[in-house]
Amino acid sequence: MTSLIHDMLNEDIICPSTNPFSSLVILIKKKDGTWRFCVNYQALNTITIKDRFLIPTIDEPLDELTTIIVFTKLDLRFGYHYIMVDLRIVIK
Repeated sequence: MTSLIHDMLNEDIICPSTNPFSSLVILIKKKDGTWRFCVNYQALNTITIKDRFLIPTIDEPLDELTTIIVFTKLDLRFGYHYIMVDLRIVIK
């Protein structure tokens, strides 16, 4: 377990944080002996203000996909640790 943590630290996948909004990270041992990296978002969920809006019908998302040329679905083992996400809000 500690080698997995050290590997992730060395590869800059994770880093220590003192941010009051950070979430607890736990490693859970799977049946096959490998470790699963889990994040406990319960504390964050309790302070999150929920958006209230209707769920769109299937017609709306399908209409938006008519002009799409390329559509992809990422399904990589441990891939979600390596995909960079830009969290900045773009204001026009």
